[in-house]
Amino acid sequence: MTETKHGLDASFNDRLNILRAGVLGANDGIISIAGVVIGVASATSNLWIIFLSGLSAILAGAFSMAGGEYVSVSTQKDTEEAAVSREQTLLDRDPRLHATPSMWPIFKMGNVKRLLKS
Repeated sequence: MTETKHGLDASFNDRLNILRAGVLGANDGIISIAGVVIGVASATSNLWIIFLSGLSAILAGAFSMAGGEYVSVSTQKDTEEAAVSREQTLLDRDPRLHATPSMWPIFKMGNVKRLLKS
């Protein structure tokens, strides 16, 4: 079952984030392509040139977004691999960490001690 927060399940929130990203990306693409086409149309009345400028703006935007997404996903993957490697190194260095079922009671007790000292 998915985790609920304020009555909405996590998968619904994920779908909303995907929808939001899609709408904002489409809006950005439409505005930038329209800007190129309007700019070229104000400089020339040749329909072929206007069409080619719009097509090249579409292709440039698509390659730019694809490249940006690739870099973003690759960076996220590398970051997660580094975090897992660091965690594994820490676990190998101190095997007692394997025996700790949850760090929450330790964290909670640390905060309680800090509050009691104040």
